[in-house]
Amino acid sequence: MNRALVGAVAVALFAWDVWLERHGPTDRQRRLRSRLLAAMGAIAFAAWWNFGLFYLDHWTHLWDVFHYEVGAKYFPELGYTRLYTCAAVAEVELGHGAEVGRRRIRDLETNRVLPGSALTATNSAGCRARFTRARWEEFVHDVGWYRDRITPERWNGLFQDHGFNPTPAWGILGRLFASYGPSSEGKLLLLTLLDPLLTGLLWVVSIRTFGMGAASVGLVWWGLNSVAEFGWIGGSFLRTDWLCLCVLGVALLKAERPFAAGVTLTCASLLRIFPAFLAFGIVLKAAAEIAASRRIRLSREHVRFAGGCLAALAVIVPLSGLVASGGRSVFGPWPAFVSNSQKHVATPSMNNMGLRTVLSWTPEAPLVLGATDDPVTVWWARHEDAFTGRRPLFVAVVLAAGLLAARGARREENWVAACLGALLIPFVTVLSCYYYGFLLVLGFLWLRKRGLGVAVALLATLSSVAALAARWPYENYVLQSLAVLIVAGGTLVSFAAGWPAPRPRGG
Repeated sequence: MNRALVGAVAVALFAWDVWLERHGPTDRQRRLRSRLLAAMGAIAFAAWWNFGLFYLDHWTHLWDVFHYEVGAKYFPELGYTRLYTCAAVAEVELGHGAEVGRRRIRDLETNRVLPGSALTATNSAGCRARFTRARWEEFVHDVGWYRDRITPERWNGLFQDHGFNPTPAWGILGRLFASYGPSSEGKLLLLTLLDPLLTGLLWVVSIRTFGMGAASVGLVWWGLNSVAEFGWIGGSFLRTDWLCLCVLGVALLKAERPFAAGVTLTCASLLRIFPAFLAFGIVLKAAAEIAASRRIRLSREHVRFAGGCLAALAVIVPLSGLVASGGRSVFGPWPAFVSNSQKHVATPSMNNMGLRTVLSWTPEAPLVLGATDDPVTVWWARHEDAFTGRRPLFVAVVLAAGLLAARGARREENWVAACLGALLIPFVTVLSCYYYGFLLVLGFLWLRKRGLGVAVALLATLSSVAALAARWPYENYVLQSLAVLIVAGGTLVSFAAGWPAPRPRGG
């Protein structure tokens, strides 16, 4: 609720900013505005960290760090499908077989939730066979270390999450840090300090490149929203590397360094895939310019940007394959990553956001379950049927959003085109809510459309209100998705139409 109150103050502040721009601020008003924007940014920054309270009695997100540290460190043995099964086998070896047998565990091969007794009985020998003796002993130690530090209720629930899902490119640095000795308090502190360092870099670059005002708008979304708040990925391990690279890439575009921007945005894309839409914004701008001139010719900046993208792909894809496979294959587990991602996207999740989430909504009705039915699968089938009937509408809206982004990008600089490309993400993809921190790019666009300050502050405020008002999580994320689509769509329309028209200078 505190965030909603801060958001309401931000709405008033940015509305005043719009009024000043229309009427011409005095020097004194400019100074006051600058101080208030800086103060609002600082408050929003503190809000993301829960004003220093973090998780009230602790800093680290052990549930999340377990997935990323253990999943990365033992990826050659576990891949994308054996984390939970082999961790349960390790627990049995530690003397907790009875508890494991009663637990429900997600089989990451199929994403079905099965009795722990069945999974450990059929996989015990197979898990040990994938490890050397020394590696298995260290794996058992690491599993036991986390088990001793996570409450029994959360530890049992952890085994019904969706496993370790980062790209092989994430594993280049992820495995480097995760493999630094056995799990310990000192190592945990090291791993969880990486994200705060990246977050600090992100906002330093934002302020130095776009100014305190634009950074404050971005901070209002980042710090006050409820869908990508600290509780999801705060105190975890390398969860903000992609976002830092996205901001750095846009900043390099603004500094007119297209090759470096291409490298940076491609790195971000290889870490989480969906940041590729920022690079796609440049593609849309180039295509719009070609269509307008009726000549198939790329500008020098776009050629250099493409060169940076290709250079990053040529280095990172084979390097990540070699690292992830232990030097056995150039492409390594990339095909396995694609297969795992397809399975992951097809698995029902209540905290997904995007146009598809909105178009999948249908009024809830009582579930009719068979003896072996999974309630979540049966519940989601009705929503999948609803989306199938609305697929033509989905395609039409996506195409319209793409055309608007292309039209708006043609009128603007490359860094603006990249931000407009990012606004296509909620239309095209289905993402877990905690990735929606990328909407901080709306703050950069504030330099072009001052009214976005009000829109972003309203969106952040409504995000907190919706989280309190929704009757259950799925309904919350449908409402959150709808609000994001309205703001993103309205921004694309504004840029495509050239609103507001430039004011004449002079008198």
